[in-house]
This record gives sequence, structure tokens and C-alpha cells, in this order.
Amino acid sequence: METSELAADTPILRAEHFSKYLGGRKILDDCSIQMRPGDVKVLIGPSGAGKSTFLQCINCLLEPDEGEIWLGSRKINLKNSRELCELRQHVGMIFQDFNLFDHLCAKDNVALALRKV
Repeated sequence: METSELAADTPILRAEHFSKYLGGRKILDDCSIQMRPGDVKVLIGPSGAGKSTFLQCINCLLEPDEGEIWLGSRKINLKNSRELCELRQHVGMIFQDFNLFDHLCAKDNVALALRKV
């Protein structure tokens, strides 16, 4: 999906009403976010607050127990592997502790795979 296909006020990505339990503990409780072209968002909170869990649910690395993801104006079926593949083509993340190259800036770390593959 191209962002040019969307109405100006339509978010390119929406994650709505996410809840997630891990080990019997509710880590996320009704968390939502919207992204529009050019948006920069910051998740701030103490260690263990659920920031990484929320991002992993948005990327479908963890399945949320409740909630919906919308890519543009289309709701993604979180049980459909084909739709998850499409979502993953448009959404990504870099983990905070996962072996980035110290001699490269963040942009070059992200672009490295595109140049080497």
C-alpha cells in the first residue's frame, strides 16, 4: 500500500486497544498509537513498563491478547500469516540490545542489510 493512496488524515498505521499478558501478569492494558507520514513518536517509561512488549506486538513478534492493527484503512487479521507478512513489509524495529555495529550510525546499521542482501 502506498501512502499516496490514503486520505491526508488517515494514519498509515494504527494499533488500537492492545492488551498483553505475560506470565499471568498484565503487561499492556488498552494501549493505542497512530502513525501518520512524517510522525516521530517516543515511548518513555521505566524498565518493565511494557514499552518493548508494545513494539513487539505492533510488529507481531508477540501476538497481543486483545487489540487490532490497521495498515492504512485496512484492518490486519492477526491470525492470517499472509496479512502478517504484508504488515511486516511496512513495519519494522531495531531492538535496543541486539548487536548493532558500534562503528556505524543508526541509519547505516539499518541500511546495511539492504546493501548486503
